[in-house]
Amino acid sequence: MVLNPWRLEEHRILITGSSKGIGKATAEVCLERGAAVYLNARGEGDLFATISELQNRFPESNVNGSAADVSTGEGRSSIINGVRNCWGALDGLVNNAGTNIRKSTGEFLQKDTKKIISTNLESVFELTRDALPLLEKGTNASIITLGSIASSRYISSGSVYSMTKAAVEQFMRYVAVEWAEKKIRANAVLPGYTSTPLTEPVLSDPKRLQRILASIPMGRVCDPKEIANAIAFLLSPAASGITGALLPVDGGFTAFGL
Repeated sequence: MVLNPWRLEEHRILITGSSKGIGKATAEVCLERGAAVYLNARGEGDLFATISELQNRFPESNVNGSAADVSTGEGRSSIINGVRNCWGALDGLVNNAGTNIRKSTGEFLQKDTKKIISTNLESVFELTRDALPLLEKGTNASIITLGSIASSRYISSGSVYSMTKAAVEQFMRYVAVEWAEKKIRANAVLPGYTSTPLTEPVLSDPKRLQRILASIPMGRVCDPKEIANAIAFLLSPAASGITGALLPVDGGFTAFGL
């Protein structure tokens, strides 16, 4: 019996790319709601600074993590082994790690394309599959992958980035259907323009920011915690009937016409 379906007590959650931005905000919200979290990032210094900060802010909570690159097989194995040694099971996986290179389609080099695809798409596909044995040992496990409004709109973020986000969103639909019998849910959260280190080069351009805000009915960009709240909801028992869904958190951007 779940006393408060909005809470995350007894949930063990792995969050990739969680030393800053949306990933860090997600870790904070999950901890606020009672979850145990396992953080991951490539940069060891940033990661352990974040872990230390969260341990100080939430002294009664379970905060662990490991530095690893999700775009490599070795990195993914290191993460899965870390979670296995820590908990032996998972109740939530948040595929948040991502990157981008903003160029026009004709300007992309093969190394650019490979970097974006390996980080945004291959890592999600392989890590989700690698995590399956741990998720099966969890309780009503939930997978959340970060998509993007760029998956269905031209926002000049680069065709390769948009392509990878469309792919992972469709992957979540497939996983939702295939793994429903395993009592594992899978959904995607689609952030709109959000104040993060990844979008700082875009949002710091006054002319571009003006065009962006004119296309958002709410008239502002999102805060990382607003995205994190949506992720935490989909991880929680309150969303127990939701799987295979794509949830935009974009201030109305994708709903806006003229």
